Amino acid sequence: MGITRKRLLALITVCIMMISIFTGTINVKAVPTGTTTVKIHYLRADGDYSKWNLWVWDAANNGNGLRYTFTGKDEDGAFTAINITPSTTKVGIIVKTDNWDKDSDNIYVDTSKGDVDVYIKSTDKQGSPEITQKPLNYNYNKVNLKVHYFRFDNNYSNWDLWMWPLNGNGSAYEFNSTDNYGEVASYTLDNMEGVSGMGVIVRKPDWSEKDVDANRTINLAYADKQGNLDVYLLQKDANIYYSPDQVDKSRKIDQAKLEDFHNIKFAVNVAVDSSNSVKLMSGNRQLNATIKLSDDKKSGDIRTTDSLDLNTKYTVAIDQYKGGNVTLGAVLSSDDFKALYDYSGDDLGETYTKTKTTFKVWAPTADNVSLKLYSEGSGNNLIGTVPMKKYDKGVWSIDKTGDLAGIYYTYEITVNGKTNETQDVYSKAVGVNGDRSMVVDLSKTNPMNWQNDKGPQLKNQTDAIIYEVDIRDITVSKDSGIKMKGKFLGLTETGTKSNEGEATGIDHLKELGVNEVHILPSFDFASIDEIKLDLNNYNWGYDPKNFLAPEGSYSTNPYFGSIRIKEMKEMIEALHKAGIGVIMDSVFNHTYDYTSSSFTKTVPDYYYRENEDGTMVNNSGCGDDTASERSMYRKYMIDAVTYWAKEYHIDGFRFDLMGLHDVDTMNDVRAALDKINPNILMYGEGWDLGNEVTITDAQKATKTNESKLSDRIASFSDDMRDGVKGHVFNATSGGFTDYNGTWLNDEKVPYTMAELKEQVKFGIVASTQHQDIDYAKAPYASKPWAKEPTQTVNYVSCHDNNTLWDRISLAKPDATEAEKIKMDEQSSFIVLTSQGIAFLQNGQEMLGTKPDPSGKGFVDNSYNSPDSVNQIDWNRKHTYKNVVNYYEGLIKLRKAHPAFRMATTDEIQKNLNFFDTNDSTIGYTISNNANNDSWNKIAVVINAGQKDTEVNLPAAGWTVVVKGEKAGTDDLGTITGSKVVVPAGTSMVLADSESFNKGSNGNNNGGNTNNGGNSDNSGNTNPNTNNSSSTSGNIKTGTAQISNNIDEIKSKIQDTNISTILVDANKNSVISKDVFNALKGTNKTLIISIGNVTWTFRGKDITNYTTMDIDLALKNVSAELKAKEEAKVKALIGKATDIAPFSFNYDGSLPGKATVTVLLGAKWANKTLTIARYYSDKNTYEIVGEYKADANGYITITLDHCSDYFAFEKPTGLVLPKTGSAINNLDLIKGGSILILVGALIIAFARKKKRI
Repeated sequence: MGITRKRLLALITVCIMMISIFTGTINVKAVPTGTTTVKIHYLRADGDYSKWNLWVWDAANNGNGLRYTFTGKDEDGAFTAINITPSTTKVGIIVKTDNWDKDSDNIYVDTSKGDVDVYIKSTDKQGSPEITQKPLNYNYNKVNLKVHYFRFDNNYSNWDLWMWPLNGNGSAYEFNSTDNYGEVASYTLDNMEGVSGMGVIVRKPDWSEKDVDANRTINLAYADKQGNLDVYLLQKDANIYYSPDQVDKSRKIDQAKLEDFHNIKFAVNVAVDSSNSVKLMSGNRQLNATIKLSDDKKSGDIRTTDSLDLNTKYTVAIDQYKGGNVTLGAVLSSDDFKALYDYSGDDLGETYTKTKTTFKVWAPTADNVSLKLYSEGSGNNLIGTVPMKKYDKGVWSIDKTGDLAGIYYTYEITVNGKTNETQDVYSKAVGVNGDRSMVVDLSKTNPMNWQNDKGPQLKNQTDAIIYEVDIRDITVSKDSGIKMKGKFLGLTETGTKSNEGEATGIDHLKELGVNEVHILPSFDFASIDEIKLDLNNYNWGYDPKNFLAPEGSYSTNPYFGSIRIKEMKEMIEALHKAGIGVIMDSVFNHTYDYTSSSFTKTVPDYYYRENEDGTMVNNSGCGDDTASERSMYRKYMIDAVTYWAKEYHIDGFRFDLMGLHDVDTMNDVRAALDKINPNILMYGEGWDLGNEVTITDAQKATKTNESKLSDRIASFSDDMRDGVKGHVFNATSGGFTDYNGTWLNDEKVPYTMAELKEQVKFGIVASTQHQDIDYAKAPYASKPWAKEPTQTVNYVSCHDNNTLWDRISLAKPDATEAEKIKMDEQSSFIVLTSQGIAFLQNGQEMLGTKPDPSGKGFVDNSYNSPDSVNQIDWNRKHTYKNVVNYYEGLIKLRKAHPAFRMATTDEIQKNLNFFDTNDSTIGYTISNNANNDSWNKIAVVINAGQKDTEVNLPAAGWTVVVKGEKAGTDDLGTITGSKVVVPAGTSMVLADSESFNKGSNGNNNGGNTNNGGNSDNSGNTNPNTNNSSSTSGNIKTGTAQISNNIDEIKSKIQDTNISTILVDANKNSVISKDVFNALKGTNKTLIISIGNVTWTFRGKDITNYTTMDIDLALKNVSAELKAKEEAKVKALIGKATDIAPFSFNYDGSLPGKATVTVLLGAKWANKTLTIARYYSDKNTYEIVGEYKADANGYITITLDHCSDYFAFEKPTGLVLPKTGSAINNLDLIKGGSILILVGALIIAFARKKKRI
């Protein structure tokens, strides 16, 4: 009891100290527009609603209230609908008059489960109504919709509506009548059951102009019981009104923008009579200014003599016109603004220590900024409010002492008299739904040994084999065997199996062999309500809210900000341990919502692009294109990606709609990442999406501007995508592999196979310049757009549009399943054997499909479709196992042979040559041991025709490695001559038999950095040159000597007459996982010879199930690594000494304990050496043991892990620490103190139990 009392007193003391720091009152924003709808019906017996209205507030977060009027009437009385944010889980309602006569006490509505219908029936006793609440259903079979439209210029010529039911297709609707409001479009919409809204655009029929650029949604909750609904639209007004009383048709100043420090542009809805009526005001003071009106007198320029101040409120005043507050326009992009306010510091956001947290926010246009601290991420729990101070460059800052980890915060920012509360633009951790930032101790979010975590180091971008996944899609299926479904942690689970026993999740990725995963948005996005996760809503997440914090719905607890960080790091670590890099989908081109965005609330008008009329630029299709060309948003993008790269060890970034960004920003991002790790991947969607207004076509980071981008910034190739499977926006058109003659050119003539062949050839050379491409013939490729193959991502399927399998089914509906499988395999064959970066969609390897829940067709845009549509169907992996194996084989071939991933255009031009074939066949060779490949010459043949085709190869003597449904690196047969028959709809890869059989010393190991080729420890030109005779001599009885062939090795393991298998792996040093799993637990011995290294594995020592192939070859040790190891030895023994470093291509745990014999060189012969494992990331070591080299300089040691090692002679008598991690004495004292304290508590608790 004493301990409990002390704890309570301590807690009270801390709370009093915290409260005493702050002053101020709670000022939470009122209920804003959002995604949950509450429809409120009010029924009175007298039918008189003229004086009654509603007071509504956010009861969950103690929000301020707003007055709402009724917008319609039906048999259930007067009604209206109210939209609220997802974080509002409870709404308060009062029925009242303007004099606050009430017909109800507080009515509370639970909105945590979705839309709600509220019925309030007045009774004889005022203030005691009958109340009914139920889920809001949209039970309209038909909706009678009237759209009223008013234009101030009264010019309705050539305007119409484009409307679509949400998740449905759009159609044009003409205005078909007139009323006293304006033009009217009256239509009855059928089959509207369950449809909650209609999208609407007022436009010119040829799409040359829109009245309002944003897509708007008519909320059908405003319809009456019979489905009747009138809505009211106003020229250049983005709001949708549901009653004419809500519309203000008076004269207004639509915008007044500060263009520079002496110039203001303004626009009005009705022409101004004279410039004399226009005034520029600062408070009550008129400023000296020159006014110039446009020809139509609906806009003008105001030029001042004196310089204008950004923090002064100015107003444009015109007689009889409303509005006129001056906001910031082009001045935000001016050199003067940059000189005054560009901030280069790296400390925006919160900077945490255990004793102090510093908060900094860039808000140069703000009048006041205050810091608000909360104990929780939502709700009424304000600790206090404290004003911040403005410093140089428009940065507001404050220091708060104490350990604030776990405290939530917001900023209250006042700009031009308007105050908003917002989370930090630089939020690293957030509470539920990301509405409040959280102070976080990032060191406590790191998994154990996080400092040693690293992804695969790819030598070139072309070595990447990217697999696109969504966290939910790959983990959520009930048949996945994964426990943490739909969570980051789901991708950490190993040993998971489908119902048929197939590997799922991360084990499937390892089996498949990909080395990078591109994860769909995993930053905090707004389209999933984290409070209502039980609703199981789905969204891809291209709706950014907080760019620097992970998404909460993927965590086990979205309420506490550090949990999502830790769990995402654990997922990344698990993927890295599996040899797989993590690529982050980065969606910087727009945010979820302009008005509620933290960017808008912090520095209004700065972060987004605007049209000349003040509306948002909308080439992203989301209504709010961001302005990457503005220096502080460019800085933000750079700060964000470098933060993810450093803090989360992200291996690559995919930029959504990259073509909306500018070239300079993308190159600056590349340069910043290079300082961290030059191997980090960068690629994006280089589409040209229209006129960006604020940047020119020449400035856009589009694929046509790749020549201006870094060689290591790539664009997706729509040339390859559409050339292979057909035009992306015509789902039934076929391409080269599923040709059906329905893809039409501009003259409405079908493209021929010959033309599509040329486009596919263009993709094969990674969009680069090549002498064998007829660019004029290819539908898209009038000229090459990539400088180097590192700038091209080749793909045929991704999350957008139909899956490859569905697309083939649409293009070839009458084809048999076997025929469609051939088309699918050939399409992916082209991707995985082409130059450039290879990219696959999740589930593509098992013929993934997205059937429409209606049972009709397929879903092509499944961004918010249910899991039943989007999830990987693991049953298909078993059903189509042969297809999965084919994909695995192609990936293995690509990883083993660098000829398929040349890094320069010059290499491709010199080594890749197409040879003559018919129009439906593509043939080419890769020669000269391209890119240090062990095969001298490779032939690739693709027969997309419907007949078997005989092809004349450029030479004779070939070994087939891909044929039919078989793919990989094994011998599938030989061709002694130069002719080969390629069956219809199939592809082949052949290697010249001489180099296939003899092998060469080139290293072909998946593109990892430093993969062989320079010198070994004894000065040989290749670390894998075989100078050892350890496996030569007479073959003993019970011993088999074979090459590295999976099936042959497994056969020998199963042979009861064989006890030892000698494997010559000089041609291919990658040992299949299937070999180790077959050896596991047997009495067999496997001896593998690879140049200067020999491995011995005994079946009884293999205790782990192996999930990935292992490359056991030595790799070249870089001079930098050797220097670090030499420095470590010098520090250990007190003097410089020679070392013999050696490293392996594989870095990770072995299937079990193994002995390895390595040639160190003659200088080490007969010496006793200390062997140590070196940890480069933390510059420390671990002693393996002491071993004596033989007379030839070979040393044999026992290992259970492949990594970086070094050998050296230690001085006689010197005792070395087992590891190189020294323990600080203070840490020992702290640790001892903690142990003593814990011990005391345990004793005290034990005594207490005895007394009880």
